[in-house]
Amino acid sequence: MIAKKNIIKKFMGLNIVDTSIFLFFISMGDKRNAAAPILHAENEIIVNNYVNPLPSVIILTAIVVALGLTATALSFAVKIYEEYGTLNSEKIERLW
Repeated sequence: MIAKKNIIKKFMGLNIVDTSIFLFFISMGDKRNAAAPILHAENEIIVNNYVNPLPSVIILTAIVVALGLTATALSFAVKIYEEYGTLNSEKIERLW
């Protein structure tokens, strides 16, 4: 997708890569037969039975950052189209 000439297709490729990285890290944070780390005073605390919440929190933050990046990139694409009349990166390089 990065080799495409259309800027929107390049942004789509970047989003696909971002999403695949998010899914990879979420799958690495998974643990079989584990529960969310919600502790109650009457329950015995066994650390091995809980899932680490940190990977999910980091990925949630990364998703928000990726959303902001996508919105900014699309707004740049709109401005580029208004200025040059095309989204083809090769034509834009020649006009610039």
